[in-house]
Amino acid sequence: MTPHKEKASGETPRGQRYKAENNNNTLKKLPYSNEISSLESWGTEIIFITVCIGHGCWETAKKWKQYGDTPPLVLPDGKAPSSFKWPVGGRLVLIQAGVGPSDETLEELIKCLLTAGAKKVTLHRSYSRKSILQFWAKDTAC
Repeated sequence: MTPHKEKASGETPRGQRYKAENNNNTLKKLPYSNEISSLESWGTEIIFITVCIGHGCWETAKKWKQYGDTPPLVLPDGKAPSSFKWPVGGRLVLIQAGVGPSDETLEELIKCLLTAGAKKVTLHRSYSRKSILQFWAKDTAC
């Protein structure tokens, strides 16, 4: 049996492959995301998820938690949407946006949600008269 050849960095080829395959592990879990897997383990079908962002997002998420089968997720202030895992595949998503997040952050969030497999994303800006915008995944019939 021959030993693994080490690279100049001191890492084996197997270790490099493992890092490449598990690069997704660098994404963080969102606040309240454990509740989604908990509901699913009890056989609850989750069709709809709310993402709370901006001023008052924690209070808004607590209100959504009361519904039980409509779990909220919270994007903490100042965090990039692309740094989190989004468990929204095959689901409808409502973004409850308070004052604070920039248009660029909201756009990045919408892209992350659609990339993660959301069927439809609806943006509700609680501070605007023209508050509801909808976005569909490319493969979903409108």
